[in-house]
Amino acid sequence: MSRAVSIQTNFTTGEIDPLLKSRIDIDQYYNSLEQARNVVIQPQGGITRRPGLQYISTIPSAANPQNGCRLVPFEFSTTQSYMLLFVHNRMYIYKDKVLQTNINGTGNDYLVTTIGSSNLSTIDYAQSADTLIVVQEDIAPKQIKRGASHTTWTIADISFEYTPKYAFSLSTSNPSATLTPSAVDGNITLTAGSSVFASSNVDDYVEATDGIGRARITRFVSGTVVEAIVEIPFFNTSAIASGSWLLEVDYVDAWSATYGYPRTVTFHEGRLYFGGSKSRPNTIFASRVGRFFDFNPGESLDDDAIEVTLNTGQVNAVTGLFSGRDLQIFTKGGEFFLPQSDLDPITPGNVVIQGATKRGSKEGIKPVGAESGTMFIQRSGKSLREFLFSDVELSYISNNISLLSSHLLVTPTDLALRKATSTDDGDLLLIVNNDGSLATYSILRGQNVIAPSLSSTDGEFVKVSVDVDTIYFVIKRTVNSNTVYYIETFNDDNTTDSNKLLTSSAGTLPNSSTITKAVTVQSVSGSNKYFIDGVQQATLNLYEGHTYKFDQSDNSNSGHPLRFYLDANKTTSYTTGVTTSGTPGSSGAYTQIVVASAAPTLHYQCSSHAAMGGVANTPSGASITGLTHLEGKTVKVIIDDAMAADATVASGAIVVSTLPTSYIEVGLNYTPTVKTMPVELKLPSGNTVGQKKRIVEASALLYLSQNLTLDAKEFPFTAATFFTGKKRRKPMLGYDREGQLTFSQSAPLFFTLLGVEYKVSVGQ
Repeated sequence: MSRAVSIQTNFTTGEIDPLLKSRIDIDQYYNSLEQARNVVIQPQGGITRRPGLQYISTIPSAANPQNGCRLVPFEFSTTQSYMLLFVHNRMYIYKDKVLQTNINGTGNDYLVTTIGSSNLSTIDYAQSADTLIVVQEDIAPKQIKRGASHTTWTIADISFEYTPKYAFSLSTSNPSATLTPSAVDGNITLTAGSSVFASSNVDDYVEATDGIGRARITRFVSGTVVEAIVEIPFFNTSAIASGSWLLEVDYVDAWSATYGYPRTVTFHEGRLYFGGSKSRPNTIFASRVGRFFDFNPGESLDDDAIEVTLNTGQVNAVTGLFSGRDLQIFTKGGEFFLPQSDLDPITPGNVVIQGATKRGSKEGIKPVGAESGTMFIQRSGKSLREFLFSDVELSYISNNISLLSSHLLVTPTDLALRKATSTDDGDLLLIVNNDGSLATYSILRGQNVIAPSLSSTDGEFVKVSVDVDTIYFVIKRTVNSNTVYYIETFNDDNTTDSNKLLTSSAGTLPNSSTITKAVTVQSVSGSNKYFIDGVQQATLNLYEGHTYKFDQSDNSNSGHPLRFYLDANKTTSYTTGVTTSGTPGSSGAYTQIVVASAAPTLHYQCSSHAAMGGVANTPSGASITGLTHLEGKTVKVIIDDAMAADATVASGAIVVSTLPTSYIEVGLNYTPTVKTMPVELKLPSGNTVGQKKRIVEASALLYLSQNLTLDAKEFPFTAATFFTGKKRRKPMLGYDREGQLTFSQSAPLFFTLLGVEYKVSVGQ
């Protein structure tokens, strides 16, 4: 039997695939975890509880979010950005986590879009200045603009100056209709057996399917072509008469209700690019330089429009475009780019599509640009890849980012990236799976950090997007036996700030809720003149966001006014929100004050009372309202950094026993789980994989933590305080062949685990 000391200094590999459990030969094994659930791995190496979800609004059932929805960011300026929620024929606008109302003065909280639910899963978008372009192959491209205010928005089909054309496209509008020829040679009149021609067909062609001859249509009557003049003889009249013919069109619009519309879109080097269309899925269209809605090829000058097709051995339908070092083209069959030698601009004369890799990308999931490359989901949905330029190969490669954690990807449905927000932060890549889970990758490529974890909630993650640095979600939940869809955001302020939301769905905080308390001023011995719900108090502080109802039942004070002050020295009066009913001392008389949001702590004093001082006793039984979105749920409650008793939401409210002095948090619980890999010590005698072992003692290195358990046993913490240092657990009993530690929490408070040191006893 031998003993050894080991330490895991970081967790930068994150949760790894169970298939790698025996790979003690790779370095990543010693920085990885068997489970990393509801946590985020920090780029410095530690693990912290994942951000809570802050409730923003409920998506109305009339919007049919269950049939499809999409989140799209819109950045109007450096100081004004929005999150747009698309549902069936509607667009909702959120700014700074607030739903904008009365859009365009209509009284509606949404803009009518005519983009139906069936189109939302495959829409693509791109923004330039104040205009957002939205495309989908079954709807005309649309432009969305913000007007003079947050609630002024317009949407319209794009009016193109010039649309790309189809050359000699075969029309199948009515190929079985018969044509009756007037002769077999010379000038022949063809009469259609039904209305198959239109005035737009003038100068088009009619061709027999056996290729014997063709006819040019030259005239029409009353707006509809009824006859055709054959200028080229030798038609097979029997073939034409039987309907074996096709109408060939010289040129038609490449985008129309008949031929479909563009599939993907981006802006690149002064041009608007469309990637593929419904009828031409592998063609790239580029506008003229600086004229985004003009696709006229002109004389193929450098600034004229461009059209180029991917001519490969398979139909590479374009699934995404990304403007990076080059214009990157993602298709179902592989990845391509438009090379630019010496960084020359792309022109009609030098445009060429070059193949790079053959992985294929998943349709409907927009590629996103990260620190070093472009992230995309492979066509099968089994891997996350990074498309980046290799200076060695002078081409692009597609690295498998999820190689060690492919089990976390379960048919992804959405992808978003929150870029690093500080010098000690990394990119946060979020992938929504179709089982409602959320795979989260913390990425800092400069330090070779790719750390995945998996999160869940009381419900399902449905969609995700990022507004600058605010992460928005559509969450599906079951509340009060009803299926509901909410807009929620990560509140990821990793500080001890009181606005931090730790729980899965935050309730309304005191500065926007109403806590009503009855206060009675009475004449009693001593200075304890104040009664709050029957509890006698010497002094009284009024808390922000609360409503107080005062009853001056002492007749001796009837001639003295109620006064409210901003400070204990009574130097600044505060009277806003005060209402009085009746004469003080009379039956039913009261004075009521509503303490406004963002107001400092107020002090109440009757004129006969001595100077204020100290902190008032807190009343009991306060009602926290505004929790309708959690009706019937049992919620966790945190008051001023300390846990309070659980409560059940009834009639949109809960009752707490203590009023907060700074903040209160109400929401659904979620439990983080961090399970280390089986310990492997690499002793001089060899590995210990198959040997029994016991972790005798473990020390957790913590930073600003309030709650943590090890193997279901809680570390001791002082309530409402933050601990930084080491927490040790010993003795630890029991041999097994794994030697693993499981960290979790018994309360939804802060924790950051930096590393763990343990002593291991190895048996035979």
